[in-house]
Amino acid sequence: MAEEPLPLLSPAERVDDTDILSLQLVVLAEARRNEELLSWPAGLLARAARWSLPVGTELFEEELKSMRQQLRDEKERGSWMNHVSRYSEGSCSQSYQEVWENLRWLPLWFSNLRVVDIVLRLACTQYEPDTRVHFLQNHVVGPAVRVAFWGNIILWSFYAVFPLLALVAGVVERQFGLNDTFWVHSNTGLAKTTKLMLLPYVALLLRVMFHEVKTLVYVLPAQVAMTGPFLPPLTKIIQRRVPSYQGFWVHYVVVLGISLGAHMDLATNALFLSRILATSSDNMRAIQGQWETIWTHSLFSGHFLPFETCVLLMYLLLFGQFLYSLSCSVPLRTDGNPEGSVTLEGLRELLWQRSDFFDVMDRDLERGRRTHGVQRYQTLLDSRTHHQEALEAVAESSRMFSVLFKAWPYKKSLLRLHQYESRHVWIDIKRTVMFLMVFILNESVLQVQLQGSTLEIEKALSGEVDTHLTFSLCLGIFTAWYNLLVKCSQYYMQVRSCLTATGKEVNAELNEKAKFKARASVVIFTGLMAVTTLTLLHATVKVYMVTFQCDCGWNLSFTSSGCVAARGSTCQGTA
Repeated sequence: MAEEPLPLLSPAERVDDTDILSLQLVVLAEARRNEELLSWPAGLLARAARWSLPVGTELFEEELKSMRQQLRDEKERGSWMNHVSRYSEGSCSQSYQEVWENLRWLPLWFSNLRVVDIVLRLACTQYEPDTRVHFLQNHVVGPAVRVAFWGNIILWSFYAVFPLLALVAGVVERQFGLNDTFWVHSNTGLAKTTKLMLLPYVALLLRVMFHEVKTLVYVLPAQVAMTGPFLPPLTKIIQRRVPSYQGFWVHYVVVLGISLGAHMDLATNALFLSRILATSSDNMRAIQGQWETIWTHSLFSGHFLPFETCVLLMYLLLFGQFLYSLSCSVPLRTDGNPEGSVTLEGLRELLWQRSDFFDVMDRDLERGRRTHGVQRYQTLLDSRTHHQEALEAVAESSRMFSVLFKAWPYKKSLLRLHQYESRHVWIDIKRTVMFLMVFILNESVLQVQLQGSTLEIEKALSGEVDTHLTFSLCLGIFTAWYNLLVKCSQYYMQVRSCLTATGKEVNAELNEKAKFKARASVVIFTGLMAVTTLTLLHATVKVYMVTFQCDCGWNLSFTSSGCVAARGSTCQGTA
């Protein structure tokens, strides 16, 4: 006869402390209480979340059933009991309660309870001699790498394909006489988008934001467990007036709003190129003429490329970010053999789940013990990459700022526990320098410069400030300054941490090399920061001058205000 299935959960008030899954049942019971206390609007949100995201009690119940089945094996059961018994002993017991209080800041009905359970067990060992906390996030963010990778693919596919679709739409519009269906054309300046052409843009934003929310399900528990709740500075003042205030949703909405602006910034770059491709040849000749006029008024009057060439170069240059993310996240091999041949298996694992390579790993179970719960693999840019580093590279490329918002504070908490050494911090320093060069300078600043020049050309030709371009520029300038300030402060803290971090004696030579490289990187970073700051400041001033002061364009000139003089009654010299 088949063995009777074990009961999953006794009522919440009668959780059995002797149950082999007693720790998991406490988490489940707490999540059920949370669901019972939800108001009806929050209940609707919880049902929608359970339907679309890997969250909620029902999913955790199924996972616990699978765990019970696995623990029927005597050997597996004995190993499990040896591991979990430590969580109720010594310093681990007290730390367990502290971590559990941190994690309760998260709405459990909006969390992946399997991830919460694993993080809770691993994080409580942070003060133990044989702690497992160093690779905490790597145990649980494997699925997040796959989710973010698909979001990255979708975002950059839109950037690559949408301008070509816009070009085809313009041809169809002219051939069949569908005037103003896709584009609104004028006698001067760039073509303008219709609401129909904005629909793919809105659909893209919704899809990418969904991927980001799904990624956060796996990322937030480890960060909250180690750093505590993400509460703003005004929390104490707010809590005096609203005692029940917790701050999770305030943090969630704010950081997702920043991410939305970043997604819109990249997507509007694709719209910008689309408008140029849809513009008539006669208007493009007028644009080129005004482009030359503006450049002859600048300090670099003898050195400038044609307008269309600059646009194409900026368009292609942005793909360096996508290639960078692929080089940092796609495993060259998944068999763990550093000497093996390079295969496409890692890419297949990211695109289609073929094994447990990117699954959540429970180190207390047999499958997790095989790899100590951590996957280590080689990518094009790094010989030793973990899921956490791969996720950060993909999140940078796909503008998932909410995923990165607490990444450094999380690592600082590991530094305080002496679980993060100088050699580890050096990896973060390299990534910060690369971000400044590949993302901020090559994309945000140069793209803002080009769009700022286009704004002044458009105003010179039409006499009006283009609202779409102005909106795109505001997004670009905000994103660029935000990234620059965040990365500069982060770099300072990283270098300081690298130089002061302590490590194991066996790694002393590696840590000293890391400190030397960190000191040397200051020269490179300072130079890049100076160039980026001056270029971005020039672009910001240009947008202000063109919008409010100059009718025919502006460029840097030490002999005048910088405004391009009109030639006759108009900027083009014609009445």
